[in-house]
Amino acid sequence: MKIAIINPSLNCGGSERVISQLANYWAKKGYRVTIITTDRGEKPYFVLNDKVQRIAILKGMTTSRFLSLPRKFLSIIKLRQKLIEVKPDIVYAFQEKTIIYSLISLLGVGFIKVAAIRNHPEYKKLPLLYSVLRSLLYMRANTIVVQTEGIKNWFANKGYQKLKVIPNPITLSENIGESAKKNTIVACGRLVPQKGFDKLLEVFADLKEEMPDWTVQIIGDGPELNNLFEKATDLGIKDKVTFLGYQENPSSFYSKAGVFSFTSDYEGFPNALCEAMVAGMAVVSYDCPSGPSDLILDGENGFLVPLGDVDLYRARLRQVMIDVDLRLKFSREAVRIADKLNIAQVALAWEGLAVRVRVSGE
Repeated sequence: MKIAIINPSLNCGGSERVISQLANYWAKKGYRVTIITTDRGEKPYFVLNDKVQRIAILKGMTTSRFLSLPRKFLSIIKLRQKLIEVKPDIVYAFQEKTIIYSLISLLGVGFIKVAAIRNHPEYKKLPLLYSVLRSLLYMRANTIVVQTEGIKNWFANKGYQKLKVIPNPITLSENIGESAKKNTIVACGRLVPQKGFDKLLEVFADLKEEMPDWTVQIIGDGPELNNLFEKATDLGIKDKVTFLGYQENPSSFYSKAGVFSFTSDYEGFPNALCEAMVAGMAVVSYDCPSGPSDLILDGENGFLVPLGDVDLYRARLRQVMIDVDLRLKFSREAVRIADKLNIAQVALAWEGLAVRVRVSGE
């Protein structure tokens, strides 16, 4: 099978990681994989199999901001030319603006077209022009792939059909079932308001007197670092909170900690939560849109708290901090999500989209 994957870049990011994982898996399987990016060919952050072809549409083009609009038109033309040269059996276009450019470039071309949504569109809103183009063009995709049931419902309520939920693949941890090892709460993500790390600090501050031997580790970097450090200082817990910065392998911290805290206001797909569960951590998560409810069965493999219910979140966090047996139970149950998140299962679901189109004729 010949596969084309389109994305803005191959930099460090969630889409880029998923694309790299899928491309490498398919290349090892013997498929011909081409990744087309709408950048100038910057070096990929994630290692790609030597058999994966890379095409950068804007390579060699001027970076002048005054030529931004002509550059967009030229990139659409070049994208169409490259896809016709590659002649893929199926095209996977990632991220909404790139999906729109891809669908425009493929007007009148009979390739199987898959639009891969990476964020929750209710919270990551498009500019008006792109929103109009989405409503006109997405119907031309053979399938719209989303990451969670919540995002699928959003599209379905807008009248979109041919929707498919496929979660991100997760690399399996080598250290499973050790979540009661240290009295540490771990949280992970980009340090931005959306992730709600300030809420974790406030809840932890309320518990510090009762739980004096517990600490917090926050993995990630971002613009909120100074604000979060100041908040920890104001709450009197700066000696209990460690900001670890970006970590290439957060699972090495998950395997040694007691509890994973997830406090996001919204998500496209909660990768950090998945990775923590696969590593065998006891998790306490807000039921934000969207993703946690796809993964957590409240009281069975973690705690799922209604978004904004601070009192219940505090109570659930306290419960798992106190109860070692409960942490071990959540740990054993959490790792079971690995069955549906391993790369072989996820890649098979993506491959199946081509079969579905051929069989149904959609």
